[in-house]
Amino acid sequence: MKKVSVGSWAYYLACIPEIQFLLKTVIEEVGKMGFDGISFGGFKPHTHPNLYPTRGDRKRLVSIASSINKV
Repeated sequence: MKKVSVGSWAYYLACIPEIQFLLKTVIEEVGKMGFDGISFGGFKPHTHPNLYPTRGDRKRLVSIASSINKV
């Protein structure tokens, strides 16, 4: 079976600017829809490098992202 992912940017660059989702919410909802993964846009507010400056910060991001198939 093919693996399919969706981009996190799709939940930030919405048609309605007032609707912006937290990354954790995006990952949870993408998992519920049956996607196998998520492709991060490297910009704020989701995964800009300045938001995850330390190795520990990036490990937490990986942990959050890994939860996609555990929903």
